[in-house]
Amino acid sequence: MSIIHVVLVALLIVGVPSAPPISAADAPTPAKTFANKAAGDFTFSAAAQPIVNNGVPGRTVSFTHTLTNSSDEPDTFTFAIVAPSGWTAAPLEPLTLAGGESREVVVMVLVPNGQGVGSYTIDVSAQSSISLTPQTHTDTAVVVGVAVPALSPGQTRIAGWPQPTTVSFTHVLTNIGNQAGTFLLSVGVVGSPAGWSAAPSQPSCSLVQNAGCTFTVSVTVPAGAAAGLTGVVVTASIAGPPAVSHSVTDFVRTPQPVDPPDPPDQPHPPDPPEPPVLHPVMVLPMIWSNGDVDPNLQAAQR
Repeated sequence: MSIIHVVLVALLIVGVPSAPPISAADAPTPAKTFANKAAGDFTFSAAAQPIVNNGVPGRTVSFTHTLTNSSDEPDTFTFAIVAPSGWTAAPLEPLTLAGGESREVVVMVLVPNGQGVGSYTIDVSAQSSISLTPQTHTDTAVVVGVAVPALSPGQTRIAGWPQPTTVSFTHVLTNIGNQAGTFLLSVGVVGSPAGWSAAPSQPSCSLVQNAGCTFTVSVTVPAGAAAGLTGVVVTASIAGPPAVSHSVTDFVRTPQPVDPPDPPDQPHPPDPPEPPVLHPVMVLPMIWSNGDVDPNLQAAQR
């Protein structure tokens, strides 16, 4: 019998020691399985409020959509907006989402000045950089009949000296809505600093569509006003419905107080003349060549 046969027989008689049992804690974790999501899969939802019922000329309507990258891989999405003629849509930049990530997409469109009453549709599309099939939704803006105020821009003026003083601003109010209306004018100084006041030259303006009116705002700057910028808010409003208003801010710049100049130097009076200085004079007699003294001098000395 060979050595190999002897070993096999010994193993059969003695037996092979069994491995110790594996506890549940030591058992290997089964591999996770993921659904196979194709690259380019995404969901572009309809707007949370797909119909805006209070569209106003000269104002922006907005619609909030949700974009979800349904795949396991990052993807970049682009957007397209088709609005009615004359309407202006804010551009949407490309958006990159990780796998499974969602993001809100806000579509903003400006209604033209004077836009007539009616229902207007806006098509919004999203497209994956991988998938060539876009997803499109339609939003609707319902423009109502309303007068809409539009004020000329705010200005800055410098308050002069002396104070108190009055600073004036000139504004133009235009009705950019689609019907006539009367606009109330109001003015307020920001922070209500002591001694300041402001008022429009008239309380209201009644305007047909596209018409305008000019008015002034007078601002009183008190004595001792603090240096710096002070805001004056000018508002034109109409009760509606819907209520619409427009505000701009004028600024009064109060300079630092200026110290009065020093009085000019007064001219000094001329110095008095110096008194003459008298020096003693010694008079010597004149002696003639013959040795006699000058008779005139003798007479003067008498």
